[in-house]
Amino acid sequence: MNNKSLMKVFSLFLVVALLAAALPLQAKAQTSSPNPTFLTVDMTTYNDEGYIAPSEEISIKWERNPIMGAKSGRDVIHVEAPVATIDYAAVGIPVNIKLTEDTEISYWGYTKSVGELAPDEIYLVFENGEVIANTDPQGEVGEWFEWTLSDSDAWFDPMDLSLVDIEDYYNQMVIGVALGVGAPQSGGNIVDVYLDNLKIDADGDGTNEYVLDDDTGTIEVLFNIQEGIDAALPGDTLNIWPAGFVENLTIDKPLTLKAAALQPQIEPLDSTQPLITITSQDVNLVGLTLWYGYTPSEASVAVLVDTEGLLTPDSLTSTTHWNIEYCSFVNFGTNIMNLTDFKVMAEHNWWGSITGPKPGSIIGDVDYTPWLRFPGFKWAPVEGEEVVIPQIEENKDAGTLVGTFEVIHNYYGEELDLDPDEVYTLEFVNSDLFPDNELFRIEGFELKLDAKLNYEDPEHDRYYFINVRVTDTWDNSWEGLFWIEVTDVNEARY
Repeated sequence: MNNKSLMKVFSLFLVVALLAAALPLQAKAQTSSPNPTFLTVDMTTYNDEGYIAPSEEISIKWERNPIMGAKSGRDVIHVEAPVATIDYAAVGIPVNIKLTEDTEISYWGYTKSVGELAPDEIYLVFENGEVIANTDPQGEVGEWFEWTLSDSDAWFDPMDLSLVDIEDYYNQMVIGVALGVGAPQSGGNIVDVYLDNLKIDADGDGTNEYVLDDDTGTIEVLFNIQEGIDAALPGDTLNIWPAGFVENLTIDKPLTLKAAALQPQIEPLDSTQPLITITSQDVNLVGLTLWYGYTPSEASVAVLVDTEGLLTPDSLTSTTHWNIEYCSFVNFGTNIMNLTDFKVMAEHNWWGSITGPKPGSIIGDVDYTPWLRFPGFKWAPVEGEEVVIPQIEENKDAGTLVGTFEVIHNYYGEELDLDPDEVYTLEFVNSDLFPDNELFRIEGFELKLDAKLNYEDPEHDRYYFINVRVTDTWDNSWEGLFWIEVTDVNEARY
């Protein structure tokens, strides 16, 4: 491989994706099967315009029971580009190991036809942000071939393509491992390869701390949701991380798309098409913000359910065929259009108004009761001034008030007639992702310190992040990310 810009793209992918998708650490004696993140890169777009766009020429996905058989288990990762392309595909997993001379990493590659060989590239991402790569395609058409760390050489730094000695990286922590396939050099290449059974043995004792073999049932989505949909097997879950996604989605298999934390926002790339088109049964959407702008039009459809006659009562496999819950619809056109003869369940959603969906915004058989009756929470004003990020002086005692929450009562200029007798419950959530939760406590609507904060703490900057869930008596809930800033105090020195 000789395209420097691709290396920079992939390094960025690894550092961001693997850090964000990091799983809670497990005991060494227990093998962990981390959820993968998939990515394709349109290299022409990146080289010309400088941003990452998914490729339309190369694909990467799970495949069950391939015709030539899996090397292990029943699922493999299939990378395919029927026409020669310079685009690239990759899959990465989070890990947490110390690289030593005893560490062993291996995986298998199968090359189905003439073109790019597998195994292709492997990348190691270190805790300090450094990345090293190895490319040594040794596969043969029609054969499984194993790559091993112990037999590898010619490692290089993907940022400047300089050769490196892997021994110089011993005793550093590896936080991510990824496999890449493609030919970004001029002219490109045809790709039809399979990857399987990635194993990571941290200290060479024969016990694999991490294995990516069969489908884990979950894909972490950080860049492009449709790529996750295409990569998934029926019945999988897509964990969608907090971000803004600009794309139109087609869901053609039973899947669950849910927020990994907070409410990721999806808005259409093509505003003349529905934001999400569902053509399969057993699809769930959970905790997403579906944004379709402010101009009503016939094309302004947030969710279209249309199986085009593919479903009959005898073909249904469950009693709940489509479930949309805890989502926020920001759309002045049609929120849900159900063109099937079966019900869509759409409870606990925010429809833009405390009175529920606006007239004409729901078409077809949709059960939307109960609905979310508030659009969220925020910091309450202090002495008439809005609070964006509350400040608290360092070294204050536990129990000190940090700030007060309140229900949002104005939504895009519309004053909401909230129920004054409604009861709300506030609680911290996702503390594994937001460890700062443990430093605070919630009493009613008030946030208070549960420990002293130190501005000079070398392990923490001055901003703290907490994830709070609010639930009403209808079991509707909303999650928010809140920041707190600790300020410096001139401390007396003795």
